[in-house]
Amino acid sequence: MPLPTSAQRIRLIDGHNDYVNTCAIAPDGRWAVSGVGGIFPTHGVLKLWDAQSWQLLATLEGHEDYVTSCAVSRDGAWIASCSVDHTVRLWDARAGTLCRTLRGHTSYVSGCAWSADGTWLVSASDDETLRVWDVASGTTRLVLRGHEEYVTSCALSPDEAVIVSTSWDASVRVWDARSGQLRATLLGHTDEVESCCVDPTSRWALSSSEDRTLRMWDLHSGAAVRTFVGHESAVEACAWSPDGRWVVSASRDETLRLWDAATGHERCCLRGHEALVSGCAISPDGAWLLSSSWDGTLGVWLLAYDEK
Repeated sequence: MPLPTSAQRIRLIDGHNDYVNTCAIAPDGRWAVSGVGGIFPTHGVLKLWDAQSWQLLATLEGHEDYVTSCAVSRDGAWIASCSVDHTVRLWDARAGTLCRTLRGHTSYVSGCAWSADGTWLVSASDDETLRVWDVASGTTRLVLRGHEEYVTSCALSPDEAVIVSTSWDASVRVWDARSGQLRATLLGHTDEVESCCVDPTSRWALSSSEDRTLRMWDLHSGAAVRTFVGHESAVEACAWSPDGRWVVSASRDETLRLWDAATGHERCCLRGHEALVSGCAISPDGAWLLSSSWDGTLGVWLLAYDEK
């Protein structure tokens, strides 16, 4: 598949009336979800959107403080949401109902990732731990300890061999997903690390940082592969394309940037948000992007590709 050359914002979705902290796209690309809160201390909701008309499908209420992150299970049946209220909540995506609340973290929960079969998930927290949860029972299977500051995000490799996490301790850590044992501590960022993702082959991890860069890591060797330089402020989020050839990043500099994963070169810079861009997601077919921002909106961006 060719690399993207540009992107045009085709839709601006408001109606959140608060910061939009996160966004995710369903595996079939038919709907999306956004997580809200921050201006009003007890206002934390999820909003579900039709990904063709961008009409609001449902508002999911239940969190007692603002939503920090959300993730859709690989079958599209479930949404997991994380919150400053110290919980992870599991929602039936079709019915829009709250099914389970996962309690155990002792501070706010920053991120989560689903297993392929939806039977377990991992979460990251300001309490400096990650937790692996059994979805059916709502109990904690494992607690992963080792970070020395707030754990900002987590990702599960597609082959489910490792969990990757990031932290304000400036490290990226790699954990055995089965045992919870720490495999590697990846150092190189010079400031707090905010987010991570793993490529479709499970070989490479990407991390984004307050140091204004993204870094790519070899998960087999633990080596730093390349650094992506161009953002003018902290990089808040990142995502890998479905084919693994390019990545997108979201920044406090109010832009998104698309990068060639093989070279680290910037392909294009997307402007239009009027505040920090908090999240980004790529459609399953790689045709469009979704972005979330503290300007209270979601952006929908149509990608243009090289012909060759």
